[in-house]
Amino acid sequence: MKVSALHSALLGMLVSLPSLIPALEQHVFLTPPQPLSSHGVIHRFKFRDAESLGGILSEAESHALDIWQIRTDSSRFVDIYTPENFSALPLSLARLPHSSSNVWSDIPPSRSELSPSDWGLETLGNSTFHASYHTQNDVDAFMLELRRLHPSLVTLLTLGHTAEEREMLGLKISKETGKKKLGFVIMGPQHAREWVATSTALYIAHALLSDSSEPRSLSHLLDVYDFHIIPSPNPDGYVHTWKSDRFWYKNRQIVGPQAKCIGIDMNRNWVSIYLQTLALY
Repeated sequence: MKVSALHSALLGMLVSLPSLIPALEQHVFLTPPQPLSSHGVIHRFKFRDAESLGGILSEAESHALDIWQIRTDSSRFVDIYTPENFSALPLSLARLPHSSSNVWSDIPPSRSELSPSDWGLETLGNSTFHASYHTQNDVDAFMLELRRLHPSLVTLLTLGHTAEEREMLGLKISKETGKKKLGFVIMGPQHAREWVATSTALYIAHALLSDSSEPRSLSHLLDVYDFHIIPSPNPDGYVHTWKSDRFWYKNRQIVGPQAKCIGIDMNRNWVSIYLQTLALY
């Protein structure tokens, strides 16, 4: 099986989840929220063509602003987010026609964590785990439960400790075939607020270990590949998005001797050789 075949298999699995994404959206947006914990402002800029859009995006990037969304249909606008402590837009953007509105982030309501035995991880289709987002404790418990259920296929990986002394865990999922196999790394969100990446990594791990008789099983891929899955590579930041600031994306490492700056953008902190490699894809 070639790499393109693996890509097709994973893509087919993801697009065949009509029930998963609506369930996750309902969990985040329709459940009763706790008190609002953070807010900012959304600035909407209209653009005429690709050139004007490029100018807006360039200015936003140069000031490290969040590009919230881009619409290239007939409405043609780009939304840029600024946090509450951001006093004003840069002049280069402020002078452009735009509208502004407040945005609030809701931290999903806390709930009692179920025992892993209640998640039904013995099967993929009947499991209740994938119907909602999960805390870091749940994520770690999920990995431990998969190792318990599939000891011959799952190895628990310890990747070190974070700035806040959390243990970073991952899974190696492989089947002994007597042949040398290509290995793949599937990593969850380096940007802590991108929860769906953690959910996706966990679902793929579960699908790889599910029985081949299940419709969405990916177990056949283990005949050809080994998988290293890191569902939460930024556990400190992930926990922070649950407890304090839903929009937080960096880790929680203290930067600087005065401890006035917290967090490194892990997704943009790779050595330059990786940029050359990524350019090939």
